[in-house]
This record gives sequence, structure tokens and C-alpha cells, in this order.
Amino acid sequence: MITINYHENSLRDFQSGLDYYDNISITLGNRFEEDLWDTVEKIKTNPPHFQIKYLDIRVAFLQYFPFLIHFILNNDRIEVMTVLHSKTDY
Repeated sequence: MITINYHENSLRDFQSGLDYYDNISITLGNRFEEDLWDTVEKIKTNPPHFQIKYLDIRVAFLQYFPFLIHFILNNDRIEVMTVLHSKTDY
């Protein structure tokens, strides 16, 4: 069974995006949150599907929002490093 660990930065980044969309509309914030967790489920289901973009870090795009989940696959463990807007320099 695959487990997912979230680095503190990833949760802070997610909360920042959620706050941004919640300030526009609670409905929009809810859609962002749903899109993020749907993407996390896709990562859990088939982590090797996602490309390695740099070092050993894979990137999964959210379906509807311009955010990316950066993660590392270590055997049966996924380490979510960060959740970034697609226009962010990293």
C-alpha cells in the first residue's frame, strides 16, 4: 500500500492557493480543493505515470487549476514536496 507524506511547505502552499480562491468565492475554493485531492488520488493510483521533471521530482498538473504537485516516489511512499502555481519560478 502506498502512503503519502506531505512536507510542511506543501500544506502551506496548498492553503495559500485555497485562501486565494476562497477570497474570490467559497465555491471556487471548494472546486480548487476537490481538484487537488482528485489529483492526489491519481498520483496514489499510478505514481510512475507522472514525468520526472528535475532531479527525482515528478510533477502532476491539476486538471482545472494552474497548479502543480511536486512529489518524489520512494518505493511505496510518496513525498509531496510542494504545491505551486504553474507561473512560479522554482
